[in-house]
Amino acid sequence: MMRHGWMKRIVTLGSLTIVLAMLWPGTLALGGPPRQGDTSQALQFSALGAVFPLTLGYAIPTMAFSPAGDRIAGSVVPSPSDPQTPAQVFWWDVSQSGPEVAQSHGLGATYATLAFNSDGTRLAAANIDNVFLLDTVTGRITATFENRVGEGVFDMAFTPDGAYLIVATWHQLMVFDTASGQASQVSLRGDIAGTGAMSEDGRWLATYLAGGITVWNITIDEGAPTLDERISVECDACGNYPTAALSPDGNRLAVTGSQGYAALFDLESGAAQELSPAQNDNTFAGSPSFSADGTLLAYAMSRNRASGFTSEAWVFDVTSGRMVGTLAMQGDGLFKGLMFSPSQPLLAALFDFEIQLWSYSLPAGSVVAAGEGAETGAPAEVIAYTATTPLTAKYHPNGRLTCTIEAGEAVLPAGQMAGGSIQVYAGGAGCEGPVWLTRQDAAGLVGISDAILNGLAIVTTPAQFTVFDTESAIPDYAEVCAGATEWGTPPAGGPPYRASFPASLLPDELQATSDTGLDIIVCVEDVYVPVETCYYTSASGYSATYERRRSDKRITLVDYARRTIVARQTFYGGTPELCPNQISGNGFNQGPMPDYETWSAWAIANLTGSGAPVERTTVATGTINARSEPSTSSEVLTQLTGGTPVNLIGRNEAGDWALALTPDMNRVWLYAGLLQVARRTKVSLLPVVDGPAAAVSLP
Repeated sequence: MMRHGWMKRIVTLGSLTIVLAMLWPGTLALGGPPRQGDTSQALQFSALGAVFPLTLGYAIPTMAFSPAGDRIAGSVVPSPSDPQTPAQVFWWDVSQSGPEVAQSHGLGATYATLAFNSDGTRLAAANIDNVFLLDTVTGRITATFENRVGEGVFDMAFTPDGAYLIVATWHQLMVFDTASGQASQVSLRGDIAGTGAMSEDGRWLATYLAGGITVWNITIDEGAPTLDERISVECDACGNYPTAALSPDGNRLAVTGSQGYAALFDLESGAAQELSPAQNDNTFAGSPSFSADGTLLAYAMSRNRASGFTSEAWVFDVTSGRMVGTLAMQGDGLFKGLMFSPSQPLLAALFDFEIQLWSYSLPAGSVVAAGEGAETGAPAEVIAYTATTPLTAKYHPNGRLTCTIEAGEAVLPAGQMAGGSIQVYAGGAGCEGPVWLTRQDAAGLVGISDAILNGLAIVTTPAQFTVFDTESAIPDYAEVCAGATEWGTPPAGGPPYRASFPASLLPDELQATSDTGLDIIVCVEDVYVPVETCYYTSASGYSATYERRRSDKRITLVDYARRTIVARQTFYGGTPELCPNQISGNGFNQGPMPDYETWSAWAIANLTGSGAPVERTTVATGTINARSEPSTSSEVLTQLTGGTPVNLIGRNEAGDWALALTPDMNRVWLYAGLLQVARRTKVSLLPVVDGPAAAVSLP
């Protein structure tokens, strides 16, 4: 449940205000049209209006909801310049405009976490030294328990009957009898990397070790805790300090980490569903939280940009894994985290100097599906749009290979690159498979609203071609490059090729993948060509030479299977200045190498076929039946004639039927043997799907 703020940085400011959101006119719509098969719809969030000024304190490192959702608590840390001022804990009725109680006596240092008991009458506040129990009616401390292990507390919970308080630190699990104060503890396995999560009822505990997550069943027998392992799952992408949350039913675990990684784990099967991939060191995901009914997951996505630190709340439908919207986080101080109310449709956002509170609901009419036969409550269909003018799309958002979407063609939005380009399918003959539009073109020239664009699923940026770290992934890289002396024909089928490229020479946007075989190795060789030798003789008769060398790049494309040269080009570099007037001995000087832009365009054009039209997947010949399911006994939805372009988005397990988008963006099943499949589209690599065509979501 992770009640503490996920970012630990604290800044010093003079005053502190807690706001249960400023009252803004209207509402903010989150998400676009839900995808068919989703259980969620587009959400609307509304700010609640209430302002709570605080005169003491300097940051709010943590917050917690009461189980009934009627109260929210936050702790306030004294300024380091005023060490005599104790920390404070405040709690409020979320429907009123002021704090119920300000408790400030003897609470010591900052708090790692807060927790209410089941009826909300007691609030636990823990720090590295002590755990305090506070009466939420009187505001008084009713008990103080020593934190005997002297470690930070990453989560805690009362048992449902309130008899025990379970406290998890980095290495220990402590259990306090709330009546007597008697404590027991058990060690957690290994070195916990400062993270974990506990269920609201204290039954389940998730802990993170480097590279893996373990979920434990907590049992208490006469005050003594026991941990029994429920499941362990690998999570190499979680990073060093991930944050976690358990779903209300205890069957799912959400994990967010450094570099923007986020995933959902099914605790019955151990299966993982990636929500957002690891991106870069300037991107951080954290503070995951499930909604009261467990159908939504929100987490914070922050980026450290040149213009400053920016943060958003990303909200996902748990069942489908689809994003239902984003919400910009702007408040007083740094954004620290998110928390859903455990019983009401409320989302709280934590900042250094305020808490903002949002209500959320389904907008009226959002369950109406597009197309004929739509019924209230039925899965909603994705809407296809029409290009109003010819558009240039890219096969890679940062690449050079383009295609044209003609005016009047159907355009189906499919996904988005985080903070950037929009992935679409086009119904005409110009673009094969998913292609990318700028957000500006998608909005202005296709007419897709910001709300819909924001609701598209985040799509991992694809590779323009396969990129390997050649030194480790291809041990014979140097030998292949050095030994390729014979010329041969290009690999069958033509570009785009699956190629190896020395990763250190590529910009970040050419991301690495290794899920397909290799066609070509790109050999990059530094060549130094002597252009002048200068001779020197000293008065004593000593002779020396000084050589001026031009620095060239020789790029060779080698057929990996046949070890033959497909293409080769030398790019001339610079030549150093004239020979010096005097030298101290034999030597040389080299000019600058050609920069990446000088030679990479040639290599990439050869690998991707830039400048040449990309072939389209079409109906091979005659007229074929487009069916509702991958079987000749299923319903015929329509017929397609030879030459009709289609986009393939899936296949059945056997691979003999393909799920396709027709030019008007309807989903149909086609027998793969009756299609002329473009090289760029490989049926064997399409996702395996099943069932009626109209019920299958976009991949």
